This record gives sequence, structure tokens and C-alpha cells, in this order.
Amino acid sequence: MRSPAGCVAFPLLALFSCLPLEPTRQTPGIDAIEPEEAAAGQEVTLRGHDFGGRQGSSRVSFGAVTAGTALSWSDVEITLAVPEAEPGEVDVVVTVEGLKSAPVSFVIAAAPTPVIASIEPAGAAPGDLVTIAGSAFGSERGPQDTVIFADEVDAAGGISSWTDTAIQVSIPETAVSGNVVVSVAEVPSAPFYYTLAGDAPPDAGPDAAPDAPSGPTLGDVQTEVFTEHCAKQECHDSQTARSGLVLEPGLAYANLVNVASRERPAILRVVPGSAEDSYLFMKIARDLPPDGDRMPQSLPPLPDRLIELVRAWIDAGAAND
Repeated sequence: MRSPAGCVAFPLLALFSCLPLEPTRQTPGIDAIEPEEAAAGQEVTLRGHDFGGRQGSSRVSFGAVTAGTALSWSDVEITLAVPEAEPGEVDVVVTVEGLKSAPVSFVIAAAPTPVIASIEPAGAAPGDLVTIAGSAFGSERGPQDTVIFADEVDAAGGISSWTDTAIQVSIPETAVSGNVVVSVAEVPSAPFYYTLAGDAPPDAGPDAAPDAPSGPTLGDVQTEVFTEHCAKQECHDSQTARSGLVLEPGLAYANLVNVASRERPAILRVVPGSAEDSYLFMKIARDLPPDGDRMPQSLPPLPDRLIELVRAWIDAGAAND
């Protein structure tokens, strides 16, 4: 029997030796996840190898939870949203045709609490467009995100734009003066009282006297602590923003109050009414804070007077005053 060129001259062996070989599937591997920490719904990118050219039946698991369809998938990079899961450290694994990558540690952060810093212009009327400024609103409006006026009037139909730091919305025609609350993924902000045109502020009247100061104000803390010691170049200024924290005038409140710390997402940076439970206070007051060094970094600790100033402001409710 004459064999094909390049084949073994045995009839049965010739048949098999001339068949194309199936490529061997390599085990996928994760080299890095960026960022290393994110909340549910936020985008992350996995970089590595042997993910395959498309997702198909492949999947990415965060602990026991499988993520949804990826936003993009290539042999070396996957971009997807973090699935809904309990905050904490989990192992991320990529599975391709039954082959699993080695696990890589990732931190699912607690969903940040939205913060309303201001509503402008003041004293607008129903139907007018106002801007709600603050933080942690999310880069775009999600299906569970709401703006509620006067504790009960949903402004869903009047929202014209939504970013992480500002929402433009028309005041509902049925709204009255009262608390405004922004909720992101069902996590509500602290209420922000807004007075509509023609209404008097709460408890105001012809005989009302101004409230006496009950303690240090944010202005005091800003001037003596944040501006003097923290909002410096290459620290907590807007250019550097270490740990995602900006402490410049006009920005500190929205970056601190009811906002999860990046290092310990389960601990809020400032818990109104409780300095001892506030990550900010832990970092400036404790010789051994939960993470890293005592602040200000690489400098002597703050004087006791300034530490107590911060404590008093937080314990008094951490007002935006």
C-alpha cells in the first residue's frame, strides 16, 4: 500500500497520523484584577491569559456568586460588573471549558452611602430645575435609584441628568417643603431639608431666635485641621486624593459623612454622633489605627486640642455648617 507523503507507511497508523490534532486547551490564569476592590455593580477588569476569544459558556465567579455576562471578553482581558454579593474578601475564578484558573483575592466593598451636600438654587418652586450636589450617586442612574421630595413624592419623571456628584431634577408639582432623600441601590442618603419658594424654614417665626452654637462647626474643623494639616499637595488635595479622600473646602463633607472608607469598607469615614466609630477619628487619634499609619502621615500627631475638636464636631452630629 502506498502511503501519503509525510505519513507512516503502515495502513492503520497512516490513517491516524494524517488526521489534524486538536489543540490542547490551556488552563486560564488571572494575573491582576483592577481595581482590587469595588462595590457590587461597579466595573472591574481581569487581566491574564487563556480566557478564550469570546465568553460563550465561560464564567467568572466571585466566591459562590457567578457574575453576569461580561461587558467585554478577550483571550487576555475581561471587563464585567461585580455581582450582588455580601461585602468582604472573596476568591475570583475564571472557568473556561471546565478548566478553572487559580483563585485571586478580591474585596467586594460595601455600597457607599450617597451624601447630599447642597441643593441649588435655594427656594425654588415646584416645576423648577434644581441641582442636587453630593457624592456616591453613581456614574449613572440605576433601576433602583430614586430622588424623593418631602419624604414621599418621587421625582423619577423629572430627572434630566445623573452623575456621581450631581443630579439635575425638576421639583415635582405636588412637592412641599421637607426632606429630600437620594437612594442608590436602595441605600438612602441622610435627609436634606429643602424649603420651597414662599415657605418659611422649619420652626421659623417672627419671634424665633437664632440657635446658639452647640459646638464646633465643620468650618472650624476645615480651617484648623483639614486645610492646615490634610489638604496638602500629594495628600488629600483634589489632585492627589489619597485613598480617594479630598479634604479641600467645599468637598470635605461629601467625602466624609456616611461614606465608606476605602481601606475598611465596613467602617464609615464619619458616623454622625459617634467619633469612636468613625474611621477618620481612628486614623488621627489612635497610635495603632485599623490600617496603615496614624495621620497626618509622616508628620507628628495632631495636637490633643485639634483631635478633640474633630471629636466634638462628629459627636455633635457632624453637621455641614
